[in-house]
Amino acid sequence: MPNKRLVSHEQARLNATREGAAVAGFSGAFAVIRRFSSIPQSYSFSLKATGSVTAAFIGFILFSCSLSAAELVVLFAQRRRSKC
Repeated sequence: MPNKRLVSHEQARLNATREGAAVAGFSGAFAVIRRFSSIPQSYSFSLKATGSVTAAFIGFILFSCSLSAAELVVLFAQRRRSKC
């Protein structure tokens, strides 16, 4: 913050929430772009290795489930910390 004045606890929490949301949005957008760029590579590798795209689909499903699980862990950790 450019202004060096003291802020209240609630204002500091609000600022942290906004900054955290911005970081989460940016990293999410970066992850989506990266993931979509790897889809054609995954199809190609799956076709060469197994002769079908089934392995690529299974990989996409497992990756999506792992991201959802990680998101839930972070969400519950944040809620637990905010209750203290």
